[in-house]
Amino acid sequence: MNLNITLLGQALTFGVFVWFTMRRVWPPLLSAIQTREQTITEGLAAGEQGRRQLAIAQQEAEACMADARVKAQAILTNAQAQAQALLDTAKRQANAQTLQLRLQADQQIAQKWEVLKHQLGAELGKLVIAGTEAALKIQSTTSQAQRQWVQQVIEQCSIR
Repeated sequence: MNLNITLLGQALTFGVFVWFTMRRVWPPLLSAIQTREQTITEGLAAGEQGRRQLAIAQQEAEACMADARVKAQAILTNAQAQAQALLDTAKRQANAQTLQLRLQADQQIAQKWEVLKHQLGAELGKLVIAGTEAALKIQSTTSQAQRQWVQQVIEQCSIR
């Protein structure tokens, strides 16, 4: 056999193999590769879209949280102001009530003081009259009787 014919036969066979591969094998492989490439591209795009949406959602959540913090602070400040106003009102009412009770107590004390002054005056008058009567009775008596009389007056004063 001749070497040239062998090489020519091998070249022809290789050509037929390349042609067959290009017509029958290569298109399904390219189609599968393109489909896979498109799937990967779509997946990457979806992933990127998901990241963007996540970033937007995080920004919205942070804005919502900041808004909620501001509203909560406003509510807290308002509640503290209302509590302070209620506390001030209660203090004013308590002070007014204390003043009123103090005035009533002062009036009651003044009334009792007047009653006691009148009672004391009446009792003093009775003691003076009793002392004067006793003094008139013992005016002519001895010093021993005077001592007894002073002792009786002291006992009467200390009993009442």
